[in-house]
Amino acid sequence: MLLVVGGHSRKIGKSSVVSGLIAALPGARWTAIKITHHRHGASAGRPCEIREDTSAAGGDTGRYLGAGAGRAFLISTGEGRLAEALPELSKLLAAGGNAIIESNGIVEFVRPDLLLFVMDLSAREFKDSSRRCAELADAFIVLNRRASPAWLHGVAHLLLNKPCFHAVPPSYVTGELATFVEQRLQESRPPVAVSPGPGRIV
Repeated sequence: MLLVVGGHSRKIGKSSVVSGLIAALPGARWTAIKITHHRHGASAGRPCEIREDTSAAGGDTGRYLGAGAGRAFLISTGEGRLAEALPELSKLLAAGGNAIIESNGIVEFVRPDLLLFVMDLSAREFKDSSRRCAELADAFIVLNRRASPAWLHGVAHLLLNKPCFHAVPPSYVTGELATFVEQRLQESRPPVAVSPGPGRIV
């Protein structure tokens, strides 16, 4: 199974959702991948940097390992250069097993079995770049639902007819959400394969 977790802004709990799902479903033996555009440690002139984390100490990928992930990777790319990381990402996904990716932009290249979108109603920002991910989401994780940000009116229609799981931080993964993902795990198709066409994984 390939599960993608996206969200409308930074610092709204996406990594906490990923870690929570890994901990709630240890039998899945997740390969966890975080994709960032901050170029952590990337060398000059290189389009991307892929690093496997082997320690549970520090960083989001460390949190994934601490939660029980089998392997954890950080993919750092330049802005707009995610496509150049696809060959290496394809190798990770082709290894089989269950993968969970924290990213918005990856949905332009990958068709996940399940796409969860984190929506924090206490946050002031809804990035335009995240709208595509929200539109494709299979389900939403809604935080601080009593708030009414200015951007909510423009995206409220996305929540219609889609499962919504309400959570209250610091608990980001409810029993209902874990059960929902577990059911999709049981129904998921075979592992992701690389498309014969260039630049896309299906």
